[in-house]
Amino acid sequence: MSKRPPRRGTTLRAVFFLAAAVAAVPCAAAAPGPVANQRQLFGAPAIVGKEDAFCRRAYKVMLQGAAFCKDLYREWPTEPECGYIGWGGHGEKDINANIQMAHLYAILAHFGQYDERVAGVSREEAMRRVRGVIRYCCFTHVTGPHACTSGKHWGGGWHDASWSTVLAHAVWLAWPELDDDTREMAARVIAAEADRFLDAAPLSGKIDNTQAESNAWNSRTLAIAAVMFPMHPHASQWRDAYQRWSMNTLSVAADKTNDTLVDGKPVRQWVTTENVHPDFTIENHGIVYPVYMWASMDGLCQSALYHRIAGLAPPETSFHHMKDVYEAYKRLQTWEGLPAYVNGSDKFLHLQVADIVVHSFFAQMLGDREAAHLEQVELNILERMQARFADGRLYPVEEVGEWSRVGNLSVSLGGSYLLHYVCRADVSPVTPDEFDRRIGGASYFPHGKFLLHRTPEKLVSLAWAKPHRVMGLAIPRDGSWLVTPHVHGFVGAVREDGKRPDQRIAIQDLQKTVQKDSFSVSMAALRCGGKVEHRWTFASLSGPEVVFTEKMVAVKPVVLAEVETGVMGIGRELGSDAITLRSADGVRTIGGPAGATDQTYAFPDGKLTVGDRFAYAWRGTGEVSYIHRGQPARVHGAPGGYGRVEDRLAIRHVARRTSFAPGETIAEGELRLRMVAD
Repeated sequence: MSKRPPRRGTTLRAVFFLAAAVAAVPCAAAAPGPVANQRQLFGAPAIVGKEDAFCRRAYKVMLQGAAFCKDLYREWPTEPECGYIGWGGHGEKDINANIQMAHLYAILAHFGQYDERVAGVSREEAMRRVRGVIRYCCFTHVTGPHACTSGKHWGGGWHDASWSTVLAHAVWLAWPELDDDTREMAARVIAAEADRFLDAAPLSGKIDNTQAESNAWNSRTLAIAAVMFPMHPHASQWRDAYQRWSMNTLSVAADKTNDTLVDGKPVRQWVTTENVHPDFTIENHGIVYPVYMWASMDGLCQSALYHRIAGLAPPETSFHHMKDVYEAYKRLQTWEGLPAYVNGSDKFLHLQVADIVVHSFFAQMLGDREAAHLEQVELNILERMQARFADGRLYPVEEVGEWSRVGNLSVSLGGSYLLHYVCRADVSPVTPDEFDRRIGGASYFPHGKFLLHRTPEKLVSLAWAKPHRVMGLAIPRDGSWLVTPHVHGFVGAVREDGKRPDQRIAIQDLQKTVQKDSFSVSMAALRCGGKVEHRWTFASLSGPEVVFTEKMVAVKPVVLAEVETGVMGIGRELGSDAITLRSADGVRTIGGPAGATDQTYAFPDGKLTVGDRFAYAWRGTGEVSYIHRGQPARVHGAPGGYGRVEDRLAIRHVARRTSFAPGETIAEGELRLRMVAD
């Protein structure tokens, strides 16, 4: 297919806009000035390697994922041979998805056995789209002359370094098929994004809002610029800044007094930030959040990958505290990949597509046999997730909306593919039993403030770092799809009449016992602004059982509209839309969302078996209830309002307006949870 050249004057216009935009880009004032003819400084080599069995399976998943994009390409008439895939706006769901899906085509077109019958478009059309997206993104970047379809430019902002890095890698792959003017525009974007961070100070934040993830994705743009343009006048500065930003990603307080040499300099001279707890847990979105453990490691893995696929050894700074955070992350692993969300999650839950590259990195670059096991677990799950849909997507529409997340197939699963392709490390994974034995037992994370217990039958946690998110979680083996991390896990919700459910639990006393293969925590807490006292003990025993005993009393006169305890979120097994409830009254099958309203099923004898996976038995006040949601549970604060199928299992103590006098018991009893129900 012939290519029309860009309109006359495009390159000169781009240089003009670069000068205007650099001043507006955060932290760019001290960066070097524009460099002419940057395309001539490109030096990234062709990526050389060979597929292994993992590559072939991963490629198949990516190829099927490309089918989702087949009808999403839109021509952009403002400049010739430009277009976007999906949504042409400037925000994360638009420009990021656009770039990621183009990158997916670029990966597929240059590796593996491309099959247009599966992808839905020919290789030639796929590459035409890649070129179109590259040109669209260059024209609409803050250094370019045009706005996105949303009326605003992208680039130069908080998250843009992450997106520009994916664009840069697509440019790397497509370079031989780009004309000179497109190459120059692309080099301009890559250099401008990297220049932003030359004299900027890495970000610091540990409580509620880690800056580890931001520093990691900022380091990526420096790493790929230096690798792609090694002869660029700014390249040595990019390399130096990359080392500084990567050292300040997984930083802890002790780094500031650490004399250990890393690339010839003591750690204390590198590190100016504190982004990670001393126990290597991480907080973000106001909670202790394992998602941001992998998200922060991901940026460092990708940066090291760029070096490796260029035939370069990553500097030592690339690995600072990676093994420490990964070890904590392993402890949290469920049997189906991904960690236990001990403080809940405001994202959709099954992001195996996003963190698999971390496991591949540790397996292929560091020879970690446990990581090799975990990447196999997650690839198995990804294949099962994708098999549910005919169009290559990974998630149901009610979970993510139109934004399907197939784009992450290229960045993360594609990263795993490339790690295998270039490293070809023959790392034999440990067996599932070996992994279980090694990470089993009880663990205490004193700074993350949670306990974790894994046995052959269950994974259990109790977390109390945040007063708005004191919660327990109990997942049966292979049950991370069945049991969801409900924000009121076990401790429940108490709602005063005329008010919202209380989010803050004021802990008055906490006593814990942690043994090798069990834990027990007793708490006394005030709720409803001090009007209600709640005492409970949550214990994970050495076998398949979890025991929750409680007593809730009124401290002051209070009118309550709702009280539920023993709460568990209930989803659906992977590949199933229904769940079976067994009780003394018989068997009931519950499907997906019920419709307009919630439906409540009561079990007066206090015993219920859920999905043939665990038994829930209560003795005390109130009534065991299964609340079947009418609509998907929307995730508070999530972009686009996506959600998940999440019913609720609980003991209902108060279901209508009820007054309690001081000293009066509101709830009391014992809940016994037994995994792998008889």
